[in-house]
Amino acid sequence: MRQFSPKDFRVGRYAALLEWTERLFSGLFPYGGLTRPSGFPFLFLLALPFYLLGDLGLLQIFSFLLFAYLLFLRKGNLSTIIFLLLSPGFYFEVLVRSELFTNMVLILSYLILWQKRAEQIKKSFLIPYGLLGGLLLATRGIALFPYLIFFPGDFRREGEKGIIFSLSLAFGFLLVNLPFFLWNPKEFIRSGPFSIQAAYIPFWLLLLSFPLGLIYGLKGRKEDSFPALSLFTFFLVFLPFLLTVFNYGFVATLFNTKFDISYFLLSLPFLLYSID
Repeated sequence: MRQFSPKDFRVGRYAALLEWTERLFSGLFPYGGLTRPSGFPFLFLLALPFYLLGDLGLLQIFSFLLFAYLLFLRKGNLSTIIFLLLSPGFYFEVLVRSELFTNMVLILSYLILWQKRAEQIKKSFLIPYGLLGGLLLATRGIALFPYLIFFPGDFRREGEKGIIFSLSLAFGFLLVNLPFFLWNPKEFIRSGPFSIQAAYIPFWLLLLSFPLGLIYGLKGRKEDSFPALSLFTFFLVFLPFLLTVFNYGFVATLFNTKFDISYFLLSLPFLLYSID
């Protein structure tokens, strides 16, 4: 049987996760290395326990088990997990030690907790819950769009609580990012997650996506939030993909290094969770 190491692959994020962590433990500023890691700091901190255990692949096993548990709580069976196991994208995640699926499963878990305990959270845990949301936002910027779709409607008639939640969210986000900015402001701006992630999505698409997400969050039906999230995250990747095909051609986009098609996995947890 042939064995594979994540280092054997030319794709994936294993090298970036590894380099970021090793630079941090060496006392070096973790951004600006050869792999140009694009995640916000909390993404790498989440992966840190699995790095210390000796295999970042354990992160994917953890996310798979968590996702299976979420599906079982919702449907009482694990039939939908078969769709995940039939997805080549999931095996790609495991083989190359990527964290895209894991990242979105954690966001999904956070939203499900709100869906089931919103009133209790508003009453007693609004600030801690907002802080936790800020930490999860400090993994990947695209997490902001699920928040825009999911939360505004619940605070439409409770403006004060909405402000408290938003400030807690912002504080949690800054709590993780500010130390790295203060460590090396110039490098954090030039080679950090803001500059790299902004390059993946055209600026006009960001400007269009913010109001669309907010409008849906205020006007859309709550029961349709997860299907809407799957579509929204899919098109946030699909439109840049089409633009790249237009500029460089289909072959260069799909098979060379012009576009990272693994980003389509961002919508997979929301899609599978939406299936009845």
